[in-house]
Amino acid sequence: MADKKTAETAIATKETLTLGKLDNDAAFAEFIGSGFASIETVVFGDEVEGKCARYVGQLVGAGAPIERTDPNSGEVRTQKTFAFNPMVKNADGTFGAAGNVTHVIPASYMMAAACDRILLEAAKNNKKAIVGMLYRGQVKTRSGFRVNDIAIFEKYV
Repeated sequence: MADKKTAETAIATKETLTLGKLDNDAAFAEFIGSGFASIETVVFGDEVEGKCARYVGQLVGAGAPIERTDPNSGEVRTQKTFAFNPMVKNADGTFGAAGNVTHVIPASYMMAAACDRILLEAAKNNKKAIVGMLYRGQVKTRSGFRVNDIAIFEKYV
C-alpha cells in the first residue's frame, strides 16, 4: 500500500489548467486529440433520421449485447453488437483501419449472422476482415413487420 505522506499529487493553482473542466468545445477537442482513443456508436438506418447508410471498417470482434424494449409489446430483447475500426484514407493515398477509433454497431439479426460468420472465417484463415455495409431501406416480412435491408460486403486481408 502506498504511503499517503510521500504520494505526489498535483495541486491546482492559477498557473495550471484544470483538465477536469474544460472551458469550451475547442479546448476539449484539442485535449482529446492528444492521443486519446474514442468509442462511438453507429446506428444504421435512413440518413434523413441522422443514421448511417454506408459504412466500411475492419471487424474487430463481437461487442457486449444491449437490451432493447419492443415499443409495441414491452418485451425486453437482447441485441448483438460488433466492434469495428473505421477505414480511413491515409495521406499517401492508401487505406487503413483507424486503430484509435472503435465504432460499436448494434446489429440486426441478419447483420449479426453475417458478422459472426465473417469473424469465424477470418479466424480460421488467420486474416483480418474488412466489412462494408449498405443500408437499402426497409422491407416487409411475410408477417407484415418491417425490417432493415442491409447489404454486407467482405474482404479478407
